[in-house]
Amino acid sequence: MMKIFTFTLVLCASTALSALTAAPALADVEADVAAYMEFIRTHKYDVPESTPDMKAQDAAVVAALWKYIGDPSENVRVSLFGKAETYASLDNVERKVRQEAVELMLSAFEVEPFPALISNVAEKLAMLPRSLFSRRAKEIITRLMSRDVIVPEVVRLVGVAGVDTLQANRRLREIMEAEENTPIATIPTERAKKRHRANLAAKKTARWALASMGDETAIQELIAAADAAPEALDRLGPFHNLAYTRQPKAIAALVRYVFSEERLPPLMGTAPGEKLAHRAIYYLAQVVEGFPKQALEGTEEALAEARQWLTQQGIANLRIKD
Repeated sequence: MMKIFTFTLVLCASTALSALTAAPALADVEADVAAYMEFIRTHKYDVPESTPDMKAQDAAVVAALWKYIGDPSENVRVSLFGKAETYASLDNVERKVRQEAVELMLSAFEVEPFPALISNVAEKLAMLPRSLFSRRAKEIITRLMSRDVIVPEVVRLVGVAGVDTLQANRRLREIMEAEENTPIATIPTERAKKRHRANLAAKKTARWALASMGDETAIQELIAAADAAPEALDRLGPFHNLAYTRQPKAIAALVRYVFSEERLPPLMGTAPGEKLAHRAIYYLAQVVEGFPKQALEGTEEALAEARQWLTQQGIANLRIKD
């Protein structure tokens, strides 16, 4: 029978157990985290059961996770990222704790040997609001940007977090200036070659990072990429990029597509494909304050409501989420 550990993975007030009337001691939390990680170390595909409420011990759990940075077990490191990401994402967790969870993940990047794991976690971090990236988090991102080999998703975090440091800005410009047609043979050292390849791979992401920090040229390039897409389906990636810059001009460009009658390809048979406007609505709802939830239902009525709401609000009056 699977051993039951009293370690919280997901904290939500609505799922709290009324039977838990007293918070466990800090030492107990550390012991539970240790027991959980030991289980994960040897049981790759099993997950221990857990009590769903240790709300009073959020900070203690996150603090206990720090010792597993750089753990030799990939299972443990994956679990570390997963638990930290859970804490960072939950609105009902204290902001200071959420910020520490973000710092925890970024610190783990500095010693994580697998770029694919970093990419996956950084992609999730990119969905978080800028307010969760503390000064310490920005310092870590700056250090990561100074490496010769960086993954594009970390470059994206420069824009997400608003890292306006001299070192990060220099690297962004270096990435943007990297020439794709530069013969590798002309680059003198292996280190320089690795850096050049990393710069080329991160070029599109660097453009997005610059746009998210208000670079006018980069914003216009993102808008042009959406408008120039040859097919409706090709606009979905640019829609995501426009929305998460959280820049007014990018949001305004996305609003235009809410009033479009363009459709995506049909999924089956002869039924018409989904209107592209619904996808624009989805992304706007992620970043615009007060966007009506019922507008996300994907019906003609929902589309009419979204269009009416946007018209009433006026593009200039839209409030963009942090």
